[in-house]
Amino acid sequence: MADADQPPAPAVRPARSWLQWGAWQPLTGGGVAAFGAATATRTVAFQLLFALLAAVVVTWSARRAWYPPFQTALTQLPERAAEIRAGRLFWPDTNAVTLGENPQLALAVDPTGTGELGRSADLQLELRAKEIRFNGLFGEQFLPYPPQLQVSLDHTGGPAAWGAWNWVGLVFIGAAVLLSLLAVWWLTGIVLAPFVWLAAFILRREVTLGGAGRMIVTAWLPAGVVLVAGILLYALDWLRLTGLAFTTAAHLVVMPLWLVWGIFMLPDRTRKKSPKNPFNPEATKSSTKLSSSKKPTKQNPFGKADE
Repeated sequence: MADADQPPAPAVRPARSWLQWGAWQPLTGGGVAAFGAATATRTVAFQLLFALLAAVVVTWSARRAWYPPFQTALTQLPERAAEIRAGRLFWPDTNAVTLGENPQLALAVDPTGTGELGRSADLQLELRAKEIRFNGLFGEQFLPYPPQLQVSLDHTGGPAAWGAWNWVGLVFIGAAVLLSLLAVWWLTGIVLAPFVWLAAFILRREVTLGGAGRMIVTAWLPAGVVLVAGILLYALDWLRLTGLAFTTAAHLVVMPLWLVWGIFMLPDRTRKKSPKNPFNPEATKSSTKLSSSKKPTKQNPFGKADE
């Protein structure tokens, strides 16, 4: 017989309790739902991590896809004086010429605006007499030279200007990507949070208004992965411009799909502990067993217990 004074055995800790890290991956519906109950600090940390990675990948892709034509164009610059000054292009020749190109970008000079070069790349930049012509997927766009701009385009000044300013372009691209992503993610999170909360309420899912906003921000992360992957594949020449356009459109579809998936993965607020049902067979069985274990005692009207 066990010793009555022996202390009870300690409770066994669940084997997986130390693996419960909370919200840590936003790439599934369950992960999006988990961030609905996470802290704002955790959400911002993951958001910054994904935005930084996206900025690095896009900057590297821009350098790989767009910088080679510029480097080729530097070797094609004229020996004689050429520059952009006082809102005009000064070029020693009148013929249109392509200075550098690859499948993604072409750089050309067309001093008289003949347009005879056509378009040989996904995006073509032409220096004209008073403006830059952008010719690409969305048609033609023209940008006048700023009056205060002064850039040397001859064989000596061009490489010097490029060496001084090319890294500024990379920093600008990275900063623009980082700030744009953060702004879009949080702006949509603030604007759409009431609608997501209402949808979750109708579906009897448990989430706060702030949690709905965090879910929206988190749903943008897998969508951003799709977009950045498309940009990377385009820079590696594994996708053409149509493929990049498809991934750009696809990432706008991934976000709402992952958000809806996350809403359905939220806890069901109707599944709460309810009082025991007396008509439950298991409850009735246990109560009957408990009552049968105690034998009622007969009362003796004369004050003595029955023998």
